[in-house]
Amino acid sequence: MPRPGTRQPAAERKKGAADEGTRKPASERKKGDADAIVYAFGHWIRLEALAILAEGKFSVAEVARMIGISVPRLSGHINGLYDHGCIESMGEDTSGNANEHFYRAVVLPRIDDEKFREMSPVERRESLGIVTQAVSAETLASIRAGKLDDDENARVIGRYLCVDAQGKDEVQEHVLDVYGQLIDIKVKNAHRLSKSKKAGTTTIISVTGFERSRSRMPHTEKATARRIATGRGRKPVAKREKDIADAVAYAAGNRIRVDALGILAEGKISVAEVANLLGVDLKRFSDHVRHLYDYGCIEDVGTEKARNTNKHFYRAVTLPRISIEEYRSLSFEERRDVIGLIVQRVIVETLASFRSRKLENDERVQLIWDCLNLDGRGKQEVATCLTRADERLLAIEALNEKRLAKSGESGIAMVASLIGFERSRPGRPDAGYDSPRKI
Repeated sequence: MPRPGTRQPAAERKKGAADEGTRKPASERKKGDADAIVYAFGHWIRLEALAILAEGKFSVAEVARMIGISVPRLSGHINGLYDHGCIESMGEDTSGNANEHFYRAVVLPRIDDEKFREMSPVERRESLGIVTQAVSAETLASIRAGKLDDDENARVIGRYLCVDAQGKDEVQEHVLDVYGQLIDIKVKNAHRLSKSKKAGTTTIISVTGFERSRSRMPHTEKATARRIATGRGRKPVAKREKDIADAVAYAAGNRIRVDALGILAEGKISVAEVANLLGVDLKRFSDHVRHLYDYGCIEDVGTEKARNTNKHFYRAVTLPRISIEEYRSLSFEERRDVIGLIVQRVIVETLASFRSRKLENDERVQLIWDCLNLDGRGKQEVATCLTRADERLLAIEALNEKRLAKSGESGIAMVASLIGFERSRPGRPDAGYDSPRKI
């Protein structure tokens, strides 16, 4: 049997395990695509399992041993991931007197712009869902592992942009160009690592540009990263019931919370007003809001008298524009908190646009990800590339503000993200991350 943390070579596995994966048919899945995604990263065990299964075919027993939990405890999560279409079954194999079940992450083909335009809406949605699941799960897993806290080369950048039709094309073309630059870095690193015989560091990158699910732009204000991390209307860190990684997973783990956070991002609003906009029961919704506040995901902005009752108001945490210098001045705890909030915003906005079908209906949508193997120099090159890409996004935003002011148009609310970080596990994924993916 393989040792914990290692993989048994395929040649050493007993015959009988299938080489081709099978995914639960869409008609038999327990949840829709969007709800399946949030299920996938709604628990830390599923996050760890997905990171392992991205690296290829493993038995349930092997995954349980790597995570450090019992097979019975893991089995329910694996069954759920399979039933929701999040992973593929790779068949069974006999070990001793028992049958071992094997699984892996869903493998996707390369999809370029032309292929994407030719795909049916159902095919587009399936592919977009798996990419969204993979990137969200990998990001949350790396936050849990502390890979982003003390890495000054890590980049997690999320931007809201108000643009005209021309600006939307500019953002999406820019994101595509950034990916081209990252591929150049990937190739150069491969040559250097081959020459030096070093292993390199497994790095996940993701660059996106898409239309927001709601037409309104989120609320913005000037605030330092430290002020965001240390409080204002947020529950103090010491009193929160969850770590930031688990808090983000909770925030994005239910469609009501995802839709509510989209509304709360637009500014101060009462609990009753949000419940009314969502068409849900106020008492039921109040529980979601209470937990979002208790976990540090939103801010309490006070109460106001309204007839014979008090109206309680909240809003999403406003995110600052953080310079490299300011980031370096933060403590590891403050970095972790601010990064978690940015990840929360990007994941929630992506899920909301996915749920509203904005992603699959836009032929120019950019949801791009890849896995790079980098040396120390390569990590710095990726960080520099993403920092410059963010500067270009801000320049595009400034030009669009001038055009919109001149035309009087309201503009299109867009979300763009530029992300690069060290993977939570040292292994290089080969089940869904082995080649560039473009959606």
